[in-house]
Amino acid sequence: MTLNLTLLTTALTTALNKAFTFTSAGLQGLAGLRRTLFTLAAALLAAWLLVQHPPLQTVPGGELAVRTNLLTGSSTVLGDGPALRLPGLHTLRHFPLRDQVVRPRPGARPAALRRINRWKGCRSAWT
Repeated sequence: MTLNLTLLTTALTTALNKAFTFTSAGLQGLAGLRRTLFTLAAALLAAWLLVQHPPLQTVPGGELAVRTNLLTGSSTVLGDGPALRLPGLHTLRHFPLRDQVVRPRPGARPAALRRINRWKGCRSAWT
């Protein structure tokens, strides 16, 4: 029994020593590539962030956009075309410039529609 135990411990320590020397040699080889791997990982992260959160958005014709700076609270009105929006620094809200018309459904009361129009600030066929 003790012979089997000593053989087992010897085999285990030999295997662990071989694994440790192989691992340390592999890690020393990777130490030279550390800067390259770090640069590659940073470039991949930057590319992924640009794809997920693009800094340029398009304001379509017939709309305007208000860009608000989250640090200073200042706002800028932007017309149609490209608009720079840096994630975490700006918010961009789109507003349509077209008239918004409410069409009454058949059987609707004109007084109720006037109240809705005053509340929403839009025109209808009744006013």
